[in-house]
Amino acid sequence: MEADANIWSMLAHDIEASHRRAPLRGLHLNRVESLTDGVFAIAMTILVFDLKGAPIGARDANGLLAFLASVNDNLISYVVSFFLLALFWFYYHKQLHRIARADDGLVWLNIGFLFVVTLVPFSAYVLGKYFGVPLASLIYCGNIVLVGLFQLLHWLHAMRKGLLDPRVTEEIRVGTTLRVVIVQGCYILAFVIALVNPYAFMVAFWVIPFALTASRLWLRKRYAATP
Repeated sequence: MEADANIWSMLAHDIEASHRRAPLRGLHLNRVESLTDGVFAIAMTILVFDLKGAPIGARDANGLLAFLASVNDNLISYVVSFFLLALFWFYYHKQLHRIARADDGLVWLNIGFLFVVTLVPFSAYVLGKYFGVPLASLIYCGNIVLVGLFQLLHWLHAMRKGLLDPRVTEEIRVGTTLRVVIVQGCYILAFVIALVNPYAFMVAFWVIPFALTASRLWLRKRYAATP
């Protein structure tokens, strides 16, 4: 009886995991997830290195305050960049869990996505060191736009190539697409604002949670009315 129970447990596990099996000529999605997690962990850790600086003045309270003031712009850049990367990581994995298998195109889009993610610590460093310089703000916003663009292309490719999990309903598909488009729109808005004001572009990032909440309410209302 115990052997039969183990066999049924293994079969249940296989059935549960079967939707994420890789094709014979592709890569298993677990490999994609592992690489993505590693890159994000490194990128989010490297961000804090920009807060290093040489001590200023005497080793007393006034010297400490002077030091903190000298890294203030880097601190702002660090906080914003860390939570943006966390947002990318969170929603990227929600998106990836709606995909059943990977083809070569999806893998290379994932690599492109990770490439622009690894540039975020550099663009964040530039932003912190040249805070208020229009070009620095544009470089940073341009980097964020590229990350969002690859995430959008990744999802659109999965839909177009039929790589989605068969359990993904129309509501989930529309909701995921809408979310990625809305967030990317906010990143583009930040870039546009940076063209006009190199300080105010971060306001666009605060629009994201409100826009996503509004989209969820709209989806709930739309599909609740669907017979």
